[in-house]
Amino acid sequence: KGEGVSVHLEITDTELAMFEEQARCEGLSLEDWLWAAAHDRLAHKPKFDRKPKRRKPRESLDEFFRRCDEIPGLEREPDWEEHLRVIDRAIWRGATET
Repeated sequence: KGEGVSVHLEITDTELAMFEEQARCEGLSLEDWLWAAAHDRLAHKPKFDRKPKRRKPRESLDEFFRRCDEIPGLEREPDWEEHLRVIDRAIWRGATET
């Protein structure tokens, strides 16, 4: 294994018990068992997922924004000056209007 870094792994008590039991059955320490399990996983999985991510067609994006527009809420966004006035009033009063 050589020199390396320490890794902190959070697992449940149940998982710890299962891992320790399996390591004992295989005649390994928990550290060696986890190390072997990680290397076994690397050996059986492709290094990278080389499949390109599919982009949604333009129609899907248009549909997304159409549905967003249908969500109930404010009829319009307050303008920036309105936001600044609310912030200023809150600072001077010590409370917000929202």
